[in-house]
Amino acid sequence: SKKKKPLLVVLHSWGGNYLQSTDIPFAELAVKNDWLFLHPDFRGPNVGPEAAASELAVADVLDAVEYMRRRAAVDDDRIYLTGYSGGGMMALVLAGKHPERWAGVVTWGGIFDIPDWFRHDRKDAHYDPQIVAVCKGPPRPNTRAEAECRARSPSAWLEAAAGKVPVLVAHGLNDDIVPVTHALSIFEALAAPEHRFDASERSRVLERDLAQVRGEKLAEREAFERAGAGLVLGRRSRLVTLALFRGGHDMLYNPTIAWLADRQPRR
Repeated sequence: SKKKKPLLVVLHSWGGNYLQSTDIPFAELAVKNDWLFLHPDFRGPNVGPEAAASELAVADVLDAVEYMRRRAAVDDDRIYLTGYSGGGMMALVLAGKHPERWAGVVTWGGIFDIPDWFRHDRKDAHYDPQIVAVCKGPPRPNTRAEAECRARSPSAWLEAAAGKVPVLVAHGLNDDIVPVTHALSIFEALAAPEHRFDASERSRVLERDLAQVRGEKLAEREAFERAGAGLVLGRRSRLVTLALFRGGHDMLYNPTIAWLADRQPRR
């Protein structure tokens, strides 16, 4: 019988599709580590209601995983999931909806709440009409469009994954596309109450004044430093790890693989 192998599932970003070339290094690292690799097609760029973590898009990813399980020697206890930006958002929705499926999830610059992201004053405004198209209207408070986009956001689903699946939340401290507050909110949805950020700590993170913010030294520090992105704040709780690093709206390949490889198989 064939030796069963870990499966790495990589999700394209907000404006990408399954042909996105920025994920090629993940395929190369999967080959190097003797892992299987999957880069699924899940409704393409987030420019309409059929995409953006819709029920159809979620089903596409799960169907692709099942296709791999039927046709390759997949180790069901080591199916890993990662994504960047909109792909990180999608990975978190999948973690919340199906925590039993994943042995580890890594999100880079992930969006926690689409309505909140819409209200953020981003340097790049081209996302605004795309969000409006996805939500079927501007997702302003107390509107049907806001409810539509919140239902597609990790904010609606992620607490169901707390304590059930290991998650690495990696985010550049100087991200000007998805604000670092989204990483804090992702962590808090998965963390025990005593490990969440209080209002003072949140303010200090936004002000880049981290000296008085509770943190801990992470084993992942070395992998980040080798990738040229030193960690500036780390915190763990339950099965979630928060890693804020020196960078912007970025994704790091080797630290992703190193972290996932250290996760214990599901049993």
